[in-house]
Amino acid sequence: MPAEMRAAARDAVGGVFGVLPALFNAATTGPMTREAQRHLATSYERVGGALTELGRTDEAIEALQAGVRIASQVAAASPDN
Repeated sequence: MPAEMRAAARDAVGGVFGVLPALFNAATTGPMTREAQRHLATSYERVGGALTELGRTDEAIEALQAGVRIASQVAAASPDN
């Protein structure tokens, strides 16, 4: 598959899932990265909640802990927010 086609497919999938194109760039830093990390932490929390409802407690704890780790890193990087 040509590179242009792969990039277009990646951008289309990212758009559907609400991923900002700049986040595919490893050099992206600053507020955009922190916002993405906030969303990721929230996603882990939601997954943890769903796993709890399914009775999969150990997996839920792992997901929730991952969310807390990420949220803690975001908070440490921007304590004014």
